[in-house]
Amino acid sequence: MRLPNAFKPALLAFAAATAFGAQAADIKIGVAAALSGGAAQYGAAIRNGFQLAADEINAAGGINGDKIVLAVEDEQGKKEDAINVFKKLIFQDKVLMTFGPTLSNSAQAATRSPRRPRRWPSARRTRPTASPRSATTCSATR
Repeated sequence: MRLPNAFKPALLAFAAATAFGAQAADIKIGVAAALSGGAAQYGAAIRNGFQLAADEINAAGGINGDKIVLAVEDEQGKKEDAINVFKKLIFQDKVLMTFGPTLSNSAQAATRSPRRPRRWPSARRTRPTASPRSATTCSATR
């Protein structure tokens, strides 16, 4: 079975990100998926897709000779569990990157977690701000 096209860009981006990093025996990737609960059918497909991708990459020699190891956790499609799963993957399992969760409500809860990593300043959206003078005076009449 071939790797689905949906997973290839994410794993190729991962490969590029690690190509210049420190060498390690295993590259740990965290996957948060709903493996139980109401969204289990989707979570199982997500887990299987990541496992297939990791198996194909590892069979081809890995990334710079390093093997991909998946840390798969069940977030049950619940907000509270998603937060705990991401904290475990990041702080306990020390994964290089995380993928998931299955449902958008879990994703929103996990991104609002108080211990999430900060974004790079260049990734923030900025709004143009007006000075008090320009807000009250038209520049054409100055």
